[in-house]
Amino acid sequence: MVEQCAALRAAGLDVGLIFSRIQGLRSFKSDRALRGLPGFVKLDLPIPAFGFKSWNVPGMNALLPRLAMVMLRNRFAAYVKARGRPDILHAHVALESGPAARKIAAEFGLRYVVTEHSTAILNGGQTGTQLAVARAVYRDAHCVIAVSKVLSDRILDICPDANVRVIANVVRDSVFSLRKPNRNMLDGIIVVSIGVLASHKRFDDAIMALSQLPIDMKGRIEHRIIGDGPERARLEALAARGGVRTKFYGNLTHVEAMRALADARLFLHPSSYETFGVVLAEAMALGVPVVTTLCGGPETFVTPETGKLVPVGDIEALRIAVQDVLDHPDLWTGRAGTIAQYAHDHFHESSVTSAIRKTYQ
Repeated sequence: MVEQCAALRAAGLDVGLIFSRIQGLRSFKSDRALRGLPGFVKLDLPIPAFGFKSWNVPGMNALLPRLAMVMLRNRFAAYVKARGRPDILHAHVALESGPAARKIAAEFGLRYVVTEHSTAILNGGQTGTQLAVARAVYRDAHCVIAVSKVLSDRILDICPDANVRVIANVVRDSVFSLRKPNRNMLDGIIVVSIGVLASHKRFDDAIMALSQLPIDMKGRIEHRIIGDGPERARLEALAARGGVRTKFYGNLTHVEAMRALADARLFLHPSSYETFGVVLAEAMALGVPVVTTLCGGPETFVTPETGKLVPVGDIEALRIAVQDVLDHPDLWTGRAGTIAQYAHDHFHESSVTSAIRKTYQ
């Protein structure tokens, strides 16, 4: 969201951010910017930001939606007092900021747009009340932006009257600048995977697929796994038995992760579900081919020229796809520029902000 706001601001729009951060107590130590007692907060962002922080303590769950609504309304009033009345509201996620945007828009006579990228909406499982809330947000929005075709279809299932457009997530211009067009693809084989080390990301499938490659190929691979999470210990044990040199980097800064990805021969991402998959788009921006799964978002934009798609959970299909890419380094090196250009045309700040600006009209 912040990246999109910054991109819109860079494109010449006067953009501000209103936010409410209600977090679990486990994040108290890790999130220094929001540490301390509940109250108003300003973050160090490249755009004007008016926010409120609070902590989700046991027994408060039923009160959180109402608290978020009240505080976002309060922060909007503070924004108007400081910067004037905006022309349009742009909310992210119907079941989070959507209700507040709908209420504020009605009160102040404004239009609102909502971008949906929630995996909860994609996977279903909402209560009847939640579906009614989402339906009302979608119905009354000037435009609903879905980050992938599969998410657009799901939104229309919930609200057939919604005005839905598919617009991809943005890839920062700084990512494109990290591409290494002259990198040597023949010395070794670097395969990169990035994400939270949780079961739904299926890093175990990536490790097992690589372990089933021919012995001479396995011996040349370095599998870089960037990220952390509850599955790390199990994945480390699995990798130790797989015969592929695997390095667990833990959490890196975005720039550090992109620099590591820029060295890759292949980006491997066998997730269970993705509403979009921005890290796949970032890999493409670096000219790196991707192997991923038919898990929602990726099939919207991964093409035979940019990578390969396989069924979720099919380790043999994953192994075949990986081996096919690694067996043809000259082919994929030759396509690196085309892959990066495809990413620029579809995900660069200029392309995405142009599409978003049209929804505001």
